Amino acid sequence: MTKAEHIAYWREAAADDWLPVQRMVAAGSYSQGLFFAWVMVEKLSKAHWVQHHADTARPPRNQPLPLLWQQAHLAPAAAHLATLAELNHHNPASLYPAPGHRRAPVAPAAATRLLADVASLRAWLLNGLPAPH
Repeated sequence: MTKAEHIAYWREAAADDWLPVQRMVAAGSYSQGLFFAWVMVEKLSKAHWVQHHADTARPPRNQPLPLLWQQAHLAPAAAHLATLAELNHHNPASLYPAPGHRRAPVAPAAATRLLADVASLRAWLLNGLPAPH
């Protein structure tokens, strides 16, 4: 894959996630929707990472998103960092809680607000990528 194809791959993969994320949250599947929102942000972050690395480079599989952003030379606003910090409670690692520790339920209003914040984060990440062909 060329660099442009690799960026397009991550961008399109993230685009495929956005509608299901919205539908899950609207249907009351808050944890699942926010988990996939995190995955979508990860995919857009990987597109940025590829954009700022050698043509043959592949993004790391497992790396904290703030580190990917740093390596991609992104300069997120404080609001975007706060959204990511809150969204990180729904990342893949959250599927494996410490023994005896249960995941707290997500309140509907909190999920709706976080999804709106994720939409803003998504727009910011998309704005820094080449337009789809």
